Amino acid sequence: MSAILIQCPKTLKAVPVGLETDHRSFQTLPDIQSTMHCAACGDVHVWSKNSAVLISEYPPLRLPQMPIVRQGLHNLSGRRPERRWAA
Repeated sequence: MSAILIQCPKTLKAVPVGLETDHRSFQTLPDIQSTMHCAACGDVHVWSKNSAVLISEYPPLRLPQMPIVRQGLHNLSGRRPERRWAA
């Protein structure tokens, strides 16, 4: 599978639109406008097949890992933090 990317008009960086497909399916996509939230600048951009490229070597988008919050667990180690009393 290959990632569909567009160029961010603000940063000029290549950004994934959040879709993956193969070359043959990409060629058959209709040229309609769609929107995407840009990971490079945070804005919403309008894109179409004619403004996009298909890149097979693009690394997968890695989102920052968020800690899992469970009742009783206050940090990533799973231990409760030490109680600190105000002096």
